[in-house]
Amino acid sequence: MKDSELIEQGTFLELPCFGSATSLSLELGFLGLAVPPSGVFARLTILSICGVHFHGPCELGDAVSSPQFPSLKKLTVLSAHRTNNFNIHSNSLVEIVLHGIGLQQLNVVAPALELLDVNCHFSDGSAQSQPVANISAPKLEILGWSTTNLDQSSVNFGKMSYLKGLFIAYFYVYGEEDRNHDCLRLLQHFQFDAIPRLSILLTYFPIINGDVYLMEDMTVLPDIVFLNLIFFSSGHCIGPSLFHVLRMTTGVRRLKLELHNHYKREFCGSDCVCDLPPNWTSEELVLNSLREVEITNLRGTENEFAVVERLFGWAAVLKQMTINFHNSITVSTARELCEMLLSFSRPEISMKFYIDQGSHKVLYVPESRAVNEPSSSEFGYVGLSLT
Repeated sequence: MKDSELIEQGTFLELPCFGSATSLSLELGFLGLAVPPSGVFARLTILSICGVHFHGPCELGDAVSSPQFPSLKKLTVLSAHRTNNFNIHSNSLVEIVLHGIGLQQLNVVAPALELLDVNCHFSDGSAQSQPVANISAPKLEILGWSTTNLDQSSVNFGKMSYLKGLFIAYFYVYGEEDRNHDCLRLLQHFQFDAIPRLSILLTYFPIINGDVYLMEDMTVLPDIVFLNLIFFSSGHCIGPSLFHVLRMTTGVRRLKLELHNHYKREFCGSDCVCDLPPNWTSEELVLNSLREVEITNLRGTENEFAVVERLFGWAAVLKQMTINFHNSITVSTARELCEMLLSFSRPEISMKFYIDQGSHKVLYVPESRAVNEPSSSEFGYVGLSLT
């Protein structure tokens, strides 16, 4: 019998009420879960629920908004079904993470909230109900927002005077027109704000020939200091998309590029259009404020080296570049790659290279050049974090 059939017949778990527990984590494999209408989780500060069908008249949002959870600080809900409307009114919550949830409405009123990470699909469950989100979190510092089927005009973000970081996921570099509608509306909403840190995840499909180049739809960005670009490149050249974003953020001081290619097969051939438009290889770009660059997961491909060489030319006042090689790079390969990278550099630039050694990164010092001892890096961004 399927889980959904068991739920329909009334087979479900009731959220256990441990009065003295401070942290509770449940991974249910999409079993039914009912929130008890009574009982107090007096000391519970962390609640994490993964893989669940919510069941019963008492909604989770209503429960955590009630005196049942007086001390709750962090709420994480991953891959939940039957949520529909998620309404949270909490004076204690500091962090909320909602991923993989189908919603019709999301309402958050949390005066102490500092981090909100939403990655959800909004669906119109009835002809009378329009998908809508209302967020009132005046102390919010970190906002991660990735939604589908949600017109950003139906989103109401309250005043966020303390916002320090904005994370936008899944901006498609190539695809069908209007693919990035939600992302574009969100960028427009924050275009006049000064936000210290902006993170954008730029995605490439494995095969892009015949698709529309979508980067030119991105015309506005907030005023930022630290730019973090995460590329799911599928092996394609990221030069054009990087150039497009940097043209709009010429005052950026710190830049981090995270390079990811999850495919073992090589999709990018000689006839691929990923290096178009070609202006990134010829037009001038002056980044007079850029002092620090960090690149992670560098494999040393031809496309990657072309981008790094252009970066040295664009950043005339660059002081430090940190390269974290991909975990597949051996010491002997790292030696060759370092020599090539150093040939692009200038004497005033501090170059630091890191390779994998077991489960952690270690500083690699090329034999031909002395490198200063590493200081603690200021590039601490690992997704959404308050630390």
